[in-house]
Amino acid sequence: MKQKKSKGGIFFISIILVSILLLNFINNTVIGASNIPTKSYITVTININDTLWDIANQYMNDNYYNLDEYIDEVIMINSIQETTIYAGEKLTLPIVE
Repeated sequence: MKQKKSKGGIFFISIILVSILLLNFINNTVIGASNIPTKSYITVTININDTLWDIANQYMNDNYYNLDEYIDEVIMINSIQETTIYAGEKLTLPIVE
């Protein structure tokens, strides 16, 4: 009889430990997922003397590696063939938060 109680106790403790480890893993996964940046888009109207670099400097943040990476994405999103932009045109810009 003592052997059955001993095996049952070890089994119960093992289940508890596995449950704690599983809950810890799930908790860490959920916390890690909440740190993923979200991307949204805004539309801006280009003013006289604006350049892509001026606009990128204004709207880019630390989620981009550098200014060129942000400008490349703006060019792709807006299907721009050249880097010259004109007053009155509208640009869609990515905003990563």
